[in-house]
Amino acid sequence: MNKELITNKSNTLTEAKTGELRLFDDKMINVLYYLIENSNSDESNLKLNLLDLKKLLNINTNNYIEYIIQSLERLDNKKISLRNITYKGRGIDWIRSSIIKETIIYSDSRSNLEIEVSRALIEGLKQKSNFTPLDLNICNQFQTKYGLKLYELYKRYENFTTNHHLLQKENESCFLISLDDATERFGNSFKYPSKWKESFSRGLKEIKQIADIEINMFYLKQEKTFMFFWTRELNTNFQIFKKQIRRDYVNKTICKFKEEDRYIELSVSTTGKLYDKCDIARIKARDAQKFWKWLFENQSKWRKSNGQK
Repeated sequence: MNKELITNKSNTLTEAKTGELRLFDDKMINVLYYLIENSNSDESNLKLNLLDLKKLLNINTNNYIEYIIQSLERLDNKKISLRNITYKGRGIDWIRSSIIKETIIYSDSRSNLEIEVSRALIEGLKQKSNFTPLDLNICNQFQTKYGLKLYELYKRYENFTTNHHLLQKENESCFLISLDDATERFGNSFKYPSKWKESFSRGLKEIKQIADIEINMFYLKQEKTFMFFWTRELNTNFQIFKKQIRRDYVNKTICKFKEEDRYIELSVSTTGKLYDKCDIARIKARDAQKFWKWLFENQSKWRKSNGQK
């Protein structure tokens, strides 16, 4: 079995609409992000061996150098915008840049590739803190853009609780893709939902074959939107439950109830501490322990009262 090659891909990139890019380019983004994450240097230049890059991308052709160069050229034109970040102690209100700034293969060392990356942009992506763990060994097996991008979105929302009236079970989650959104994400401009359904079905079949994940699909005719939904495992482990709440409910209402003569609206801070939104007060450790226990043992009750199926 191949060693896991996990990249904690920024959700800004996971949600990026890369319809103008090819499947290989999406795989290249994942690999470059993985290499940047695992670089021991804070310098802007990444020095990579092309054979190592070939293996990470799972390329089987001998013409791999040209494949890599062409992909990097396309990515050079793909820009990302970020707001309100800090770089080297200085605040940045807005930055727009491609991750790749310059790429060089020197004549005296054609086996090596030198890439100058935008460190400010990368630091900004890290500061956004929300990320999706992806295993490159799984991602690189996909042969369609539909399979890879739907899989990444599934991983993005895999354990999120979702409030949608069409979901029938407490432990069902989903994400939605409108027809306009689909064109921006996948590049095709099909006129009819049936063509999208056909393409999405290929992607879902591929996900089942590669990752053994069952994702269902439903077309909402009035909204002109596809729903992708699945059944997630219920949280029977307390620590996993707390981790999920701390991820999904940052500064959002978990539940609201009355205790004695006052209302309490539970939420969780960016540091993972429970607090009361009604008076913006951090909850004392002893009370927090009590609330965590109640939330865990009464998931179906407070999720239902909160409008979650």
